[in-house]
Amino acid sequence: MLSLQIFTDHLENYVFSDGETEGKWGIYQKENIGQQWPYVFLWISAAKREGGPEKFSFRLQLDNYPTNAPEITLWDVEQNIRLDHSIFPTGKHNVSGVFRFDWENGNHLYAPFERHAIITHPGWDQQYPNEFWKCTDNITKVSQYLFKLLNSVDYEGIKKA
Repeated sequence: MLSLQIFTDHLENYVFSDGETEGKWGIYQKENIGQQWPYVFLWISAAKREGGPEKFSFRLQLDNYPTNAPEITLWDVEQNIRLDHSIFPTGKHNVSGVFRFDWENGNHLYAPFERHAIITHPGWDQQYPNEFWKCTDNITKVSQYLFKLLNSVDYEGIKKA
């Protein structure tokens, strides 16, 4: 359970906790985090867009954290299933590139800090050195990236798949 202790320590990092206080992101049921470990449910607030939600939810699989990058899936926390493709976030460039339902059936984010994407894309460490997950990284890296993406001018809300 060392991974869990490291993760909970990272939640106390001032950058993560400041973002949480500002309403940018947070962890669902933070007080019960050990009960579903290695799964953690993260929410990220999104810019207001017509028909778009106030936030998106993600299921993170964090076994062997932080040595292994998280596996990240857009998640419907009410139904406890992967988010339906019809309500994935969309945009013209980066947003639609990261939240792809046409890659791996939308089960993983297409990003250099997502475990499955890293495994299937050798060379991303050289191509995306700042975004690529390193064992010294923590949940704040993921939260900041997703917040920036979902609050960018590229983010258009949701569209039918």
